[in-house]
Amino acid sequence: NFGQNNPNALVYAAELTTGLRPYHWETTAQVQRQYAEGMSVTVGYYRRDFANFTVNDNTFVSANDFSHYCVTAPVDSRLPGGGGDQICGLYDVSQALFGRTQTVVRPSSDFGKQTSTYNGVDITQQIRLKNGTTFTGGLSTDKQKNNTCFVVDSPGALRFCESATPLQQYYTFTGFVPLRWGMVVGGVYRDLPGPQITATRNYTSASILPSLGRNLSNGATGTVNVQLIEPGTMYGRRQRQLDVRISKRLRMGRARLTGNLDVSNILNGSSVTALNTTYGQNWQVPSAIQFGRFAKLGVQFDF
Repeated sequence: NFGQNNPNALVYAAELTTGLRPYHWETTAQVQRQYAEGMSVTVGYYRRDFANFTVNDNTFVSANDFSHYCVTAPVDSRLPGGGGDQICGLYDVSQALFGRTQTVVRPSSDFGKQTSTYNGVDITQQIRLKNGTTFTGGLSTDKQKNNTCFVVDSPGALRFCESATPLQQYYTFTGFVPLRWGMVVGGVYRDLPGPQITATRNYTSASILPSLGRNLSNGATGTVNVQLIEPGTMYGRRQRQLDVRISKRLRMGRARLTGNLDVSNILNGSSVTALNTTYGQNWQVPSAIQFGRFAKLGVQFDF
């Protein structure tokens, strides 16, 4: 009744209120091997399989209420293939049904098979020497694969419906070395993937008219945003950072005083961590970068 009185209300299918819940299976396997005194390597494999997804179904429309059209990508050497190609698989709802929604949340299995799988591998090296020097570091890599290749309302959902991120490598190394006079030097080095590069371009109704054969459903002055790059296919330069700590410890009877000097980003790297994703004059202009080199003094008193 609530959905009938308010067409914009979110209504849940009966299956979702009588026990159907999202879940995932998680599989983990680890192998550790000591190959010398104080030295070992650990390899771990991690997998997650997700299930029982939901989708939002606008009951006012069906796939037959959408019209297909294409747009032309701008010519740009930074785009896949240099741009200038036709981008199809785009759909616009009929003008008569524009803005009409009555959403029912349903199991995705009502329309097709949806899958989402994560796979990850960690390789970690551990070294502990007799003088107290400790080193830990290694490689982590993972891959996420999703499939939503079915139509709920618009056939446009089939564009990029099967996506898989490339194998991303994450390198992390930590360690510390005891020195004379109660001093310790430690460091952390990180080497991470760069930010994902995407591009969304705004197209006017006038530019789409020759392909669609009519104005967009949101009017002659309407616009639509179109993804120019398939997600998960382009990334920026990697992010690298080295942090160093120098500590000095003093004992005063049963108490202990520790002074620390922390220098973050000691190499003063300026890797980009976020980019402008709107195609235009400012596309790929950095919106965030690493913090510059900075130092911090600290004191810890234990008693």
